[in-house]
Amino acid sequence: MRKFTKLIALLLAIVMLVSFAVACNGDTPADTTGSAVVDTTTPDTSNSSDTTDSGEVTPPKPEFVTPETITIKKEGSSLNYVITRPEGTTATASGEINAAQQLSAYFEERIGVTPTTDTDWAKEEDSEKLEIIVGATDHPETAALISDMPSYGDYAVRAVGNKIIIMSFDDGGYNRALRHIKTVLARGYDKSTKTITVNTADLAKTESVNKQLAALPIYEGGSYLATYDAGRVTATTECDEVIITDTTVAAYDNYLLKLVASGYTKYTTNDIGNNKFAIYTNDEYTLNVGYYDNDKSARLFVEPKGALPTRAEDNDASKKVTTSQITMIAVSKGNSVNGLSTLIRLEDGRFIMVDGAFGGEVYTHWEKTIKEQAKEYTDKPVIAAWIITHGHGDHIG
Repeated sequence: MRKFTKLIALLLAIVMLVSFAVACNGDTPADTTGSAVVDTTTPDTSNSSDTTDSGEVTPPKPEFVTPETITIKKEGSSLNYVITRPEGTTATASGEINAAQQLSAYFEERIGVTPTTDTDWAKEEDSEKLEIIVGATDHPETAALISDMPSYGDYAVRAVGNKIIIMSFDDGGYNRALRHIKTVLARGYDKSTKTITVNTADLAKTESVNKQLAALPIYEGGSYLATYDAGRVTATTECDEVIITDTTVAAYDNYLLKLVASGYTKYTTNDIGNNKFAIYTNDEYTLNVGYYDNDKSARLFVEPKGALPTRAEDNDASKKVTTSQITMIAVSKGNSVNGLSTLIRLEDGRFIMVDGAFGGEVYTHWEKTIKEQAKEYTDKPVIAAWIITHGHGDHIG
């Protein structure tokens, strides 16, 4: 019995020692009494993630430490700063290419050395690397700059971390940005040492250069890919398109809210499967925006305000004379050509043609089809619109 009592005492001593060791180590044991432990400390939410209504988590914006001054100088046989631009830059992005080339020539003239040029293709991000970034690279510093810009009609120059960034969504904006940065660099140039030292605060500048693009506020929650002159392919006088990649439905919905906050009014919306479309207007512009689920992209179109498509709820039922109908018509001659024409009959009895046909028998069939579909309400069918996709003979004959 005495041995058993000693054994119990020894076990109790070991438990007490273990508990003391855990307490000294600063770890609080789990509460097994069923009561909740209340944390009275105030969490730091200044850079925390945000959760959208759909449950998607928006990552926090990264924070960068930007030095008060920078010095651009010769280091070895090159410049200590590398000029970087997006890999996707093509000959059509003449503003980015021209700006990078002009900066390279500027440093060669002032410092006597040609800087190394690079792209963001398959490069691991290095926050310590000294870079002058021209254009929308995939660097987080670029994303941070873009998110702070008011609209797509602006250019911006700024130091972010160890990067100097020049960004514009319009080629003309790069010319203005270059003039600004060259002025700042010239003030900090030391001819005797062939070095340039500037205050990073002096580099910071944002200015609007494109009124129509300025009508598009910045899209948050995706990656800017490109701006296109959509008027060249849509035959409209002025239409600009901005393409966003790596986005979500939640980010798209938030952008629609941002449009309203910017003074736009919703005209109509439409969902097709997981794809979403909307038209918003203000006194000057019409915005057609869409989310495309297949590639997780958004496209923003801005053009001067003009005629808008009729909304389904605004259709005049009194004008209905027939049912709508779509007919696919072969436009080939034998088996040598595979073509297709589309005939759309509207409820008011008019037709929309997409492409035409060869002459001869094919045209005769095409003409008979329209007259047959219209015979119940008219002997003179009206073609309201004729859309030609391309100039091959089996489509325009």
